[in-house]
Amino acid sequence: KQWYQRRVAITAGKEHAHMSMSKTFYPTVFGVSLYGDFEEAAGHLKDHLIDTIQPEEIRGGGLLKYARLLSSGYTPLHPSKLARMERYMCSRFFIDFPDIDKQSEVIEKYLVGHCSDSRGAVFCARARYTYLMVLHRIIEQSTVCLMSH
Repeated sequence: KQWYQRRVAITAGKEHAHMSMSKTFYPTVFGVSLYGDFEEAAGHLKDHLIDTIQPEEIRGGGLLKYARLLSSGYTPLHPSKLARMERYMCSRFFIDFPDIDKQSEVIEKYLVGHCSDSRGAVFCARARYTYLMVLHRIIEQSTVCLMSH
C-alpha cells in the first residue's frame, strides 16, 4: 500500500507538471519510514543521530552508509550498543562481499556515488579520505580476523 501511494503521488506530479502551485494546488509528498515511527525518524535526521535497527538484515549490514554518516558528523543514538551493532554490520558486509575484489568494487562504487566532483575535487578528496579512515577504524575495531587481507 505504501509503495502504491508513493507511485500515485509521483504519477500525479508528472500529470500536473504544467500547472503552477497555488493555495489550492500544490504537490503532495508521502514519506515512508522503514525505521517504524516516522516522527522519531525525522527527529533523528534533524538532530544528526544514527539508530540502526537489525543491521544484520541489511545488505552489506549498512556498514558503508553508517561510516558515511559518522564521517559527516552524525552520532549514534545509543553509544552503549555501538560495539555490538558495528560487529553485526561488519559481519554482514563480509558475508555479502566475501572476497577482496568485490569489497573494493562496492566501496569504490559507493565513493563515486556519494561525492560528485561538482562540489569540488578538493572537497571530494577530503571527504573520501575522512570516510575511508572512519570505515577503516570501524572494521579494525569490530572485525574478528577471518580473512588474510
